[in-house]
Amino acid sequence: MLIGDDAKVQQEQQQTPLWTRQFIALTICFFLLFLSLQMLLSSFPAYVKDEFHVGNIQASLVTSVFALAAIISRFATAAIMQYVSRMKLLLAGLIVAAATKALYSVASSFATLLSLRIGYGIGFGMASTILPTLVSRIIPLRRMGEGIGYFGLSTSLAMSIGPSIGLNVMKQAGFLQLTMIGLITSLVIFPVLWLSRSKREQAPVEQTEPIRQVVLPIARTKPEFNRRLLFPVLLNVFLSITYNILFAIPYCSGFEIRSIQA
Repeated sequence: MLIGDDAKVQQEQQQTPLWTRQFIALTICFFLLFLSLQMLLSSFPAYVKDEFHVGNIQASLVTSVFALAAIISRFATAAIMQYVSRMKLLLAGLIVAAATKALYSVASSFATLLSLRIGYGIGFGMASTILPTLVSRIIPLRRMGEGIGYFGLSTSLAMSIGPSIGLNVMKQAGFLQLTMIGLITSLVIFPVLWLSRSKREQAPVEQTEPIRQVVLPIARTKPEFNRRLLFPVLLNVFLSITYNILFAIPYCSGFEIRSIQA
């Protein structure tokens, strides 16, 4: 009977299309999340140096504390997801990220700004962890690699156009307007996310419940870490290091916000 159930699930997976409304909506949400990040990433250290008159090391902290907070938040989110609804955690992360971003331009001190960056890292880490988890549940198994590839292209697209938008807005209008555009971009995620809600929560339960009852005594052992993941993880680390160095060069060379406005 289990074999028949497995065959039925595989047949349904083969008939399920990849480009569903839910998949497109979640991909757009991921794109908007990273676009909002990239628009501010390229101009943020320059704004900090000009506004608070700090050195290069202090200016680099606005990026470092954000990254560290996002990493820690991702580990915590992965554990919390076992007990709390993914949608609730996602909404909480998006709200935290949007709220802290709205307060960037009114921060009265460098320490306050660092606190806001930590809060934004927590919210961003939560949202950027849950969105791929949600999209992996609606991609057909036989097209998982293809679907994740298309989904991941949203970050590359945001990375390619976000800094250009941010620098141009910074030059023409200033940091306040840039933060407002970033905030609006984050808020657009909420109505788009609403389109991805239907049929996502109840579908996997009906398919996996009979099998889960049978294999439960066997599946209690904790799975071992797959060491084959170490190589792609290491490649991703090297890629991220080179990417961040490109942003650090102008600020270590004495680049000021006045050079943008010139």
